[in-house]
Amino acid sequence: MLFKEELQEIIKLTSNTLEAFTTALFLVKEERIILVAHHSLSPHMRHPISLKLEDGGILTLALDKDSFVLDGLDKKRYEIPYYSSPEDIKAFMAARVGEGKGILCVDSKRQYRFTEKHQKLLIHFSHFIDTILEKARDLRPKLINSGKYLAVTSMLQHLHPPSPTGEQLQEGFSKVMQDMGVEEAMVLCQGREGFKVALSYGSLSTEYLDRPLPIKGTPWQKVIEKGTPYVHKGKEKAPFIMGIGEARFPSIIIAPLERIPGYLGLASRKEQDLSIEVLDLVNILAKLLEPSLEKAQASSEQPPFPRFVEDLEKAVEKVSRGENALLLVACKVKNLEDLDKKMGVFQTEKLLRILEEEFAQSLEGRVCLFRGNILVGYKVHRDIKFLEASGKAMEKNLPLIPPLNGTKAEVKVTWEVIPPSKKKGAEEVIQNLIKGLNQGKGLFRI
Repeated sequence: MLFKEELQEIIKLTSNTLEAFTTALFLVKEERIILVAHHSLSPHMRHPISLKLEDGGILTLALDKDSFVLDGLDKKRYEIPYYSSPEDIKAFMAARVGEGKGILCVDSKRQYRFTEKHQKLLIHFSHFIDTILEKARDLRPKLINSGKYLAVTSMLQHLHPPSPTGEQLQEGFSKVMQDMGVEEAMVLCQGREGFKVALSYGSLSTEYLDRPLPIKGTPWQKVIEKGTPYVHKGKEKAPFIMGIGEARFPSIIIAPLERIPGYLGLASRKEQDLSIEVLDLVNILAKLLEPSLEKAQASSEQPPFPRFVEDLEKAVEKVSRGENALLLVACKVKNLEDLDKKMGVFQTEKLLRILEEEFAQSLEGRVCLFRGNILVGYKVHRDIKFLEASGKAMEKNLPLIPPLNGTKAEVKVTWEVIPPSKKKGAEEVIQNLIKGLNQGKGLFRI
């Protein structure tokens, strides 16, 4: 079968990206559903599989829809026909390949539901597979020679470590772009100072790493705001970085990021090299990059914890000398993982920012975000009752933070007041603070 190895790599990539228990590609041939490629953690996966359409069950149902999701399978009577023995599957999702050519399906033992974002990503993979099947004979020599489908393997190897560092992400991105055979590539993300290059490949994009790039009034603004990809191909060359420099390319693709304001852009000097046929590959690449970009962006914008500890140490010394009392407060978002799954890291970060603003306002700005989901802060005052009232008010009001996009954060607040002249050295307070944050013991029990 043409592209058999490439299809298998796409299945592996789909499985890893969606953290599926099983991913399987079925094609329809002569009124039968046939397993073509799969990646499974189950010892009970059946293969080969060839089923009559009327015997396909859940697979036949999925063939009639562009995308198909079943949640709570452990409570519903649906049999998954590709297992020889029952598995504790909680959710199933499928996307149709072409007009009835087949289906790409995934299931999960971990997740009770697949989100709309999961569906969109699976549809991108199914479109990519359809491109291969539809134009296999014409595309194979051209795309294999240009390295486009080699990039599928490259993505799997270089862009799916559990928690890549910034250097690992940049290195992986460069290797994938090299395998794709492009001259220039960049990921542009919005930060506090505007849109900046987060990842780069090639001399042009690397040149602009440390400066905001103009977006307003350019075609890229529509890509970011409307989520509409931009594809340029032909003899007439177009600029890759709008409003800067004279570098123009005959082949450009700009794909929007979904959860972060920004885009992934690729440019080639070969005419029509980055055609519409590889757009789904670029969309998949953009989706693969987003979780790591979100974490890197959130991490880079957090206040430094050491500086907070240094300031707290000075405040505790004043308490020991009898000059002030000290209110210490910690606030934890308990359902951070659920928020990430429902809203994405970028929206969760937005909710944390809202919480941080409320927290900082109560403590006159003496606040630090620690370990991603815990806010810590302090306030100094001579009046112990005033500090106790402040602590009680924060404990009552912070959990009432309004939901974001219908999703509510579960907020836990704890506090303690250290009176003036209390024989607690700065070192002891800081040790208790860090111990409480790391272990949930000591001063802060959250």
